[in-house]
Amino acid sequence: MTVLYRGIHRHLFAACLFAAALGVLGAGCKKDTGPEPTTPGGETGPGSTVEISRAQDQITQARCDMEQRCNHVGQGQTYANRDACMTQIRTEWKADLTFDNCSGGVDAKGLDECLTHIRDHECGSAISNLERVAECTKSQLCKG
Repeated sequence: MTVLYRGIHRHLFAACLFAAALGVLGAGCKKDTGPEPTTPGGETGPGSTVEISRAQDQITQARCDMEQRCNHVGQGQTYANRDACMTQIRTEWKADLTFDNCSGGVDAKGLDECLTHIRDHECGSAISNLERVAECTKSQLCKG
């Protein structure tokens, strides 16, 4: 009986040690939720900024999200497909998307508000240019 007891005890001890090691390894893991917005100096948090090129892409995507929601993207529509929408919006809004005087980048919070407004924009009322959207003016978006 004592040999059987020692064998069980040894296996139980090894199983507990293995479980503890897995717990320690698992505790060090963190889910990657993507990059946080950063300021030009690399800090994160309140007052953070987004690179201008990324902001330009996000604004164009938001506009095409709205156009798609309003059934303006597809065969026989204003935009033949998503790529055509992205290309045409970038061309139409080229002047609005330059952010020439945004030496400090684009304000992340302001950009989020702008993107939400564009995506939720009422179908039937066109957005002729970015400056007509109050949440998307350069004064709302530019840092520095």
